[in-house]
Amino acid sequence: MRSGYKKIDRDDDTEQRIYSFPNGYEASVIRGRLTYDGPQGLWEVAVLRNGNLDYSTPVTHGVIGHCSETEVDEILAQIEALPVPEAPKAPETPL
Repeated sequence: MRSGYKKIDRDDDTEQRIYSFPNGYEASVIRGRLTYDGPQGLWEVAVLRNGNLDYSTPVTHGVIGHCSETEVDEILAQIEALPVPEAPKAPETPL
């Protein structure tokens, strides 16, 4: 699996990594006893934007579970390739 992540320290046996990309998106990659097939060594991946789960991307509309390290790398490449999100438009002020 690719390097360049921030490791999140947790009190349980869960391993979590946060990957940040130039387009403003992040990915949470996590495995542990309560994740999808974490006890079998598999990972789950979620797309983040501004520190929150983002279900509006074409990559996924939820959490992707049961991922091998190769699959995680493929998903990370998809997240990294997403276009930069548009900034929210300011409300129009009536004249």
